[in-house]
Amino acid sequence: MNTGNWKAFKNKAMTAVNNAAQEVDHQLTLTKLRMQLKHDEDLLDNEYQRLGTSCYEKLSQRGSVSDADPDIQAILRNIAHHQQALNASQKAVNDAAVASAQTKCPRCGVAITNPDAKFCSSCGSPIQ
Repeated sequence: MNTGNWKAFKNKAMTAVNNAAQEVDHQLTLTKLRMQLKHDEDLLDNEYQRLGTSCYEKLSQRGSVSDADPDIQAILRNIAHHQQALNASQKAVNDAAVASAQTKCPRCGVAITNPDAKFCSSCGSPIQ
């Protein structure tokens, strides 16, 4: 193998390794975001369960439930807070997924650095 072929082979191998590393980093980021999303969903579910339990107890004791009750108000504030966190987590997951789909060549997987590119700078494939 002559020097020119060796350098070309080495460059292709390095590009493949870099692409694989980028993909691993991206998948790790997505996994972390999805774990946060699941955590936020669990917290919201727990608050809804607390609300149901509290309403049941108040109905059993008093025969009625009011949203003016301090316990109910606290739970409702927690629900609103956890819903906002859940929405933010969902947006982060969606944004990361969209960014991934838009920044890689569909054929060779090379990162596309120019958002206006029509063709991949590595393999020449059209970018959709």
